[in-house]
Amino acid sequence: MLTVALHPELVIAVAEVRDGSMRLAEDADRVRANRARLARAAGFTPERTAHVRITYGRDDYRRYREVTAAGPDDHTIAARFPDDAAEPVDALATRASGVGLLLPVADCMPVVLFDPVVRVVMLTHLGRHSVEQRGGATSVRWLAERFGADPGNILAWLGPAPNGAAYPLHALGDRAFADVVPEQLREAGVRSEHLRPSGWDTVTDPRFFSHSEFLAGRQPTDGRHAVVAGLRAPAAG
Repeated sequence: MLTVALHPELVIAVAEVRDGSMRLAEDADRVRANRARLARAAGFTPERTAHVRITYGRDDYRRYREVTAAGPDDHTIAARFPDDAAEPVDALATRASGVGLLLPVADCMPVVLFDPVVRVVMLTHLGRHSVEQRGGATSVRWLAERFGADPGNILAWLGPAPNGAAYPLHALGDRAFADVVPEQLREAGVRSEHLRPSGWDTVTDPRFFSHSEFLAGRQPTDGRHAVVAGLRAPAAG
């Protein structure tokens, strides 16, 4: 597991291949155990971890939800935002400390957005479909509308993604995620100096899974790594 230091109040952890696949389509019990282990290693309990449930074959890839610490029932956060939820989302956001947001990915870019003033964190899935719909800019605008976040205060961490030569975004002029996503974030008001690209390439870095490399026969397993992010829980005592 890799950790990212974006802000002292924030936790960002990234699973590696050696942490096991986070792809639910495989052995569900094993994958859920992998996800729970990742959440715990990052400092979150599985019961207080919400899952970003991605599906394809739909028209809108800009669906976002807020994760609150308490709901109208006694269900845990994990039960309210399960990994097999009937209703897909493209991002989750929370202002609750000690709540983890977990997103399994392979070649799509995971992005963490954090406004330290209003204390809200968002984990958004920026895949090909989403960026074609300008999902980077929409994510920032949703934070502003929903939570009163100021785009000028937002810090953005850009996670692992494939390079443009191996995975060009054809509808966007064959450009790379690493070019398109920062542009969309800046368009919505995020400052260039607040962008923190990881620089990790899922095609060339063996620490990460790559769906496109699997389809090309250059990677043996069609797995998923994952990102978990959230506001750090207050220290006990």
